[in-house]
Amino acid sequence: MQETSALYQSLLRMQGTTKEHRAVIGGQTYGQDRLVSCQTSRALFTGDTLAVGGCYAGQLSLSLREPGDVPRMAEIKLYTRLVNGEQTSEWLPAGGYFLD
Repeated sequence: MQETSALYQSLLRMQGTTKEHRAVIGGQTYGQDRLVSCQTSRALFTGDTLAVGGCYAGQLSLSLREPGDVPRMAEIKLYTRLVNGEQTSEWLPAGGYFLD
């Protein structure tokens, strides 16, 4: 469970709140203005039964505007926050991925 601030909890309940993402790829930060699309998919278990030692794997589909020089096999750290008008929450880690 991820700890969030009171502001985050308040924004989560407000109408008109949207999510904003940023990605850090090989030390370079790509803000919302450079992200064309960002979609994640995750699967903890493939079947109907729980198993000991299950792995929480995920996949990130990310399209960048003017990506520049992105290193091969770079680590991608994804962050997200809530935005409503001028109010913005703190950035929360939303996963770590590796470029393939």
